[in-house]
Amino acid sequence: MVMNSKNVIWCDFEPPHNWDFINGLEAVTGTHWEKIVCINNNKLNTIKDLRRYCVYFIFSLTQLIKRKNYSNIIAWQQFYGIIFSFFCRLFHVKKIFNLYIMIFIYIPKRGALGKIYKKLISYAVNSIYIDRIFVFSSTESNKYEKELGVDKGKFVFLPFGANIEPTNGECHLEENCIFSSGFSNRDFEFLTNILCDKPYKTYIFGCDDYIKGNVTASSELVGDKLSDCLKKCRIVVVPLKENRESGQFTIIHAMEAGVPVIATDTDCMKDYIIDGVNGYLCPNIKDLWLQKIECLYTDEKLYNAMSENCRQIYNKSYTLFALGQNIGKKIIK
Repeated sequence: MVMNSKNVIWCDFEPPHNWDFINGLEAVTGTHWEKIVCINNNKLNTIKDLRRYCVYFIFSLTQLIKRKNYSNIIAWQQFYGIIFSFFCRLFHVKKIFNLYIMIFIYIPKRGALGKIYKKLISYAVNSIYIDRIFVFSSTESNKYEKELGVDKGKFVFLPFGANIEPTNGECHLEENCIFSSGFSNRDFEFLTNILCDKPYKTYIFGCDDYIKGNVTASSELVGDKLSDCLKKCRIVVVPLKENRESGQFTIIHAMEAGVPVIATDTDCMKDYIIDGVNGYLCPNIKDLWLQKIECLYTDEKLYNAMSENCRQIYNKSYTLFALGQNIGKKIIK
């Protein structure tokens, strides 16, 4: 660690006073960390989107002026760190700090603006100013090395962490149902086809509105009903279309609630699901999915063991405190 002055975390939301992420970070590094908050997460319309983009640049410029005050910087909002690095490289400033990017996601965009966006991201992440980029899937380093030309050694895989706050909304799901939700990379067509004529009541949120046999799909967001949904379901399922990162948030919520997960056997899912311990990993083959589903409905001893494993694994590895500890260990190296 560089011993200069302040250790700071750039956030685009207001964390709680006794933030577990900082608690975990300080427990490992033995140093004080300060939050610098610039709330900037409103995506409701085009005008607010433009304002959000402007804030990324304005905040990063103000932090560039203050850079001599910082020893170690964690950009919880990735664009604060990326654009800060862009300005550092553009103005050839002296590197007197360590910069770490969190929750890094690069999604290619189309057209001329997409090409500019890619050049901006590549220019920033390939600079000397970013020390490490933390990602939540072990396969992302290879992906970004190919897409952005950045050395995969700059990326560090860490398990995603979140404190699960209970929601108080009420859902109207049948007890002991199968539950699925999400948008990105979900293969709900496969799920519907294998379960529509089976005796398991299945609910899908984040899909088109339809009812096919025993499967009810809704475009409604789960939102404040999530806790009640997980309380009423027996299994959470995450069917994926492609071998790319997706679904970590859903899996962590299910583990905290003690609900086993069945997911498509992809590299990202292997990072979070231990096959036969806290869930099952299956290729998208109908008979294999139905076999695993039947096991979790008929073998009560197996189900209870998996449910307990889910809670223990979550409490050990996937809380916000654990995430802070994991990042702290990488920083002090």
